[in-house]
Amino acid sequence: MPTRRWQGTEQAPTIGILGRMDEPRKGLDDFLDMIPLVRIRFAHARFLVAGRFSDRVAARAARAGAEVVGELDEAQKASFMSSVDVYCAPNLGGESFGIVLVEAMAAGAAVVA
Repeated sequence: MPTRRWQGTEQAPTIGILGRMDEPRKGLDDFLDMIPLVRIRFAHARFLVAGRFSDRVAARAARAGAEVVGELDEAQKASFMSSVDVYCAPNLGGESFGIVLVEAMAAGAAVVA
């Protein structure tokens, strides 16, 4: 079930990432680097960082302009996926295929990988 606080609008879409963001291979730096680029076209876009990560990573995400969601249980993960307009998976390698991509697509999110 979508959660209103994570849903976007046409002028302010939500773009989310979910995972263990302390792992560099998950691509959080690339996600954060794209924020100013996307805001050129969508000035009010919201960037949501969900998952398990350190306070240091949370602070870095907040400084970059992302909203820190934090760790989610399985029901919340499903809600997150069905709420965001775009799910971003900028993984840098080390995974043969991320099931999270299928989960995001099944939930109706557009996927950028």
